[in-house]
Amino acid sequence: IGYNIYIDNALGGELTLLKHLAANDIATDETNESVVFSLSPLEAEKHYRLRVTAVTPAAESNSGIFEVETCRIPSTPEIIGLPTATAVWIQWDLPHGATTFCNPMGYQVIAELLYPPPGWDEFEGPNGTNMTLNESFEMWTNTSEMLGTLNLGYDMGGLIPLATYRFKVRSHIASGTRDSAWSTGLAAGSPSQMRPPKHDLDYSSVSSIYLSWKEPNMNYGTVEGYQLFRDDGTGTEMRTQPEGSCIAAVEPTCTRQPCEFKSVQQVPHAAGCSVSGLKTDTFYRFRVRAINQYGFGPVSEAVEVPIGTVPAVKPPWLASAVFENCSTTWRWYPAVENGRIAHSYELKLQSLTPPTTTTTTITTTSTTTTEVNATADGEPTHYVILGEAEAVYPEVVWALDGNNSKPFVAMEVTLNENSWSEFIPGGRYRAQVRAKSDIGLSDWSEWSSLTVPTAGYCLSKPSVVTRLRRDTAQLVRAGRVMLAWDPVTSLEQAGGDDPEKLGVIYDIWGKPTPEFGNTSWRSMLQIATHQVDPLGVGPPVPVPAAVMIDTYPETAVTAFWAFKIRVKNRNEAYSDFGEEVLLSTGQLASVPRSLSVYFATSGRIELSWKIPEANGYTPIIGYQARCGGGQWEEVPNTRLTHELEENPPSGLALCEVRAVNNVGPGPSATTAIDVL
Repeated sequence: IGYNIYIDNALGGELTLLKHLAANDIATDETNESVVFSLSPLEAEKHYRLRVTAVTPAAESNSGIFEVETCRIPSTPEIIGLPTATAVWIQWDLPHGATTFCNPMGYQVIAELLYPPPGWDEFEGPNGTNMTLNESFEMWTNTSEMLGTLNLGYDMGGLIPLATYRFKVRSHIASGTRDSAWSTGLAAGSPSQMRPPKHDLDYSSVSSIYLSWKEPNMNYGTVEGYQLFRDDGTGTEMRTQPEGSCIAAVEPTCTRQPCEFKSVQQVPHAAGCSVSGLKTDTFYRFRVRAINQYGFGPVSEAVEVPIGTVPAVKPPWLASAVFENCSTTWRWYPAVENGRIAHSYELKLQSLTPPTTTTTTITTTSTTTTEVNATADGEPTHYVILGEAEAVYPEVVWALDGNNSKPFVAMEVTLNENSWSEFIPGGRYRAQVRAKSDIGLSDWSEWSSLTVPTAGYCLSKPSVVTRLRRDTAQLVRAGRVMLAWDPVTSLEQAGGDDPEKLGVIYDIWGKPTPEFGNTSWRSMLQIATHQVDPLGVGPPVPVPAAVMIDTYPETAVTAFWAFKIRVKNRNEAYSDFGEEVLLSTGQLASVPRSLSVYFATSGRIELSWKIPEANGYTPIIGYQARCGGGQWEEVPNTRLTHELEENPPSGLALCEVRAVNNVGPGPSATTAIDVL
C-alpha cells in the first residue's frame, strides 16, 4: 500500500521517518522496475544513512540500511584560449567546502563537438585524411585521461578551428563521479567580426572622414592591426585593396613631433584613422576588419558616411608635467573644420590654487564686486555676482597663430614658470582651447579633465620604489606571501607630491611563474602611502609598507610568483616598476629531526640529524649549522652531518641546525654540548 523512507541526521543518529509514499503516488524508471524519488532539500557535503521499507496492510518490511553522500559537483569550467586555433585551456576551481569523503580523487575533462565551423565541408584529419561531418562528430567526442587532484586545468587539443564545443569536468570521489555543468565555447584564432566603423565628426573635415572602431574579440589572439575598405562614392563597388591613407602613430605615447606613422595594418593600438582625398558632396561606404597572428577576421557590415561636419573643438589635456619650474605640456586634437582650414589656436590656462581666504572680494573694471566661495582643494563652487566681474582665479591666454598657407599643426605647447608667474611647482591647473579659421573663432572647448589622463597638477613622475622583498618579520604560511618595501615618505620620492595629502598610492603587481593559461602580470592591490590619523588629532600617518597577497587557491602552494611595485601620485603619474622579485608561495621547512652532537676524532664538534618531517611544499636546498651562537655554516642538502670549522669557547654550548628552502631558513633544532 506504500513505502516509508527513513533517514538519519547525517551525524550518525537514529533513523526517523522522512516520507510516506502511497503506492499510487510513486514514479518508476523506464523499465518500470525501479521506483524513482528525489530527496530534498538535504545539506551538502554530508553522509546520510537511509532505509526504504515496503508497507502492506499486514506489516512493514525490514529492509537494510544504505548510505549516500551529498557531494557538490565541480565548478563550471572556464574556457581560456591558447595561442592556437586547435586547442583551449579548460580550468576549474577546487570544490567548495569539500569534506573528506567528498574530496576528489581525480578529474577528467569531457569535450563534445556541438556545431561545425561555418561553411563546413570537410576537415583534414590525421595522416592527411579528409573526414566527413559524421566522422568528425564521432571522432571529436573526447574524454581526457585521469588527472591528479592538483590539476585544475587541462590542455584540450585536437579541436577543429572555428567549431563550437562544450566542455565539462568530471570529478571522481569515493562514492562515484560528479559532473559539472557544461561550458560552451568556440575554438578559433582569428578575430571576430567587428562592428561597422563609427563616423567621428569631431575629427572629420570637409575633405576627409575620420572613422573610429573598437577592438573586437580576438579569440585569444594578439591584435596586429586593422584594414579599412571603402568604395569610390555612391553606386560604386567596394575596393578589394585596403585604404592606403589610413595611418596611425606607431607609438601611442608620442608627445613630441614628429611622430612616426604607419598603415593601421601595422599599428596594433590603432583605434581609428582619417581617410583623405575624398570628393565633396559624396557618400562613401566603409568596412573594417582586424588582424591577429592567426589571420584576418571577417569584414564588418558597411556604414555609409557623408562628407562634411560641424565645427567643434575637443578639450585639451595635460600630457606631461615636471615639478621643477612647473613645466607643463598641453595637447589637443585638431579642430573639426567646416570648409575652412583651422589655422590658428588659442589656449587659456587657469590656476586652481586656492584663495588665501574662503571669501574673496575683487574690484572689477566696472567698480562692482564679486563674492566667491571656494573649496579647500581650489575648485570654485559658488559665485555671488553683483556686476561684471573678472575671473576669480588667475587666467592667461596664449595665441598660437598660423595662416591658410602655414597653419599651426603642432597641437601642443609647453609652458613653465618663465611663461607665466602663476605656474608654481605642485600647483593645479586646467585649460581650454579654441580654433580660428577665416570664418572666425570657435567657442571655447570644455575645460580639461581633472581626472584623466592627468589630474592637472605640476608634478613629476614618482621615483622607483626600492627593495621589494619578502617580509621576514611576519609569519610565513603556505599559499600566502608577505611583501615589504622601502616606504615613500618624501616629496622627492612622490614626484613633488605631498604623501600626507593622501593621493600617493602603492600599486603592487603579480603573476604566477611560469605563466599558464591566460595568466599575466596584473595589479593585485593598491594602497595609499598614508592614512588619516586614527586618533583624529594629528596629521596623516604613514601606512606600513607591507602587504599580504593570497596566491591559493589560484595556484598550488608549491607555486612560485613574481612581484613588482610602482607608485603613483595625484597627477595619475606612475613611477617605473622597481626590480622584480621571484618568491615561493610555500612555507618554511619544519625542524630537523633527531639532532645529536659529539666530538669527532679531529677534536672538532660534529652534528648529525634527520630530514625534517615537512619541507614547506618546496624542496630543501641546504642546511645551516652552528654552536655557541657563532656564524651559521652552510651544509649541502645532500648531507645530514657536519663538522664545525671551529669549536666555540669552552663551556656549555647550544648547537643548532635548521633547514633552508626557497622561502628561507626554518626553525632550529637545538641541543647542547660541554666544550672543554
